[in-house]
Amino acid sequence: PAESAEAEHGGEAASGGAGRVRRLVGRTCRQVVQASDTEVLVEVYDEWRRDHAWRTLRLDLLAPLLARYNVTVYRLDLGHNECPSDGLQTIPAGYSGYYFVPRRAKERGKKFQKLKKYDPPFERILSFMDKHTELSPRPNFSSLLAEMEGAAARSER
Repeated sequence: PAESAEAEHGGEAASGGAGRVRRLVGRTCRQVVQASDTEVLVEVYDEWRRDHAWRTLRLDLLAPLLARYNVTVYRLDLGHNECPSDGLQTIPAGYSGYYFVPRRAKERGKKFQKLKKYDPPFERILSFMDKHTELSPRPNFSSLLAEMEGAAARSER
């Protein structure tokens, strides 16, 4: 199944429009984790997560907001793909996890950071990003959260 998923979605990780969630697949995972030209937020999950629709909607709405600051958002479905052993680690079934990847990490001697809490609220995800980002000027993550939640509320009506 992993090979067919990579074949089906392989082009999405390397290409795709700015401002949307890109699908990360196994064969491109190492390149994203080591050599991305932008800062990266990666959501890893499996198909059994309890809040799939709620979490998917919010990440889809957050991606274009982060793209304003040159941050790329990826989604890695562990039910169909996994990163090589030196890449992002797996998480327990039924949960979502988040990783922050600095730009050009390997070249700069930086490592990805894992948010310790599974299924965190988006306020915590943005606080995690605020802690690790090197962006200048720094985004106002509180206003991004409010903008994302407002769009989610309109969408869920």
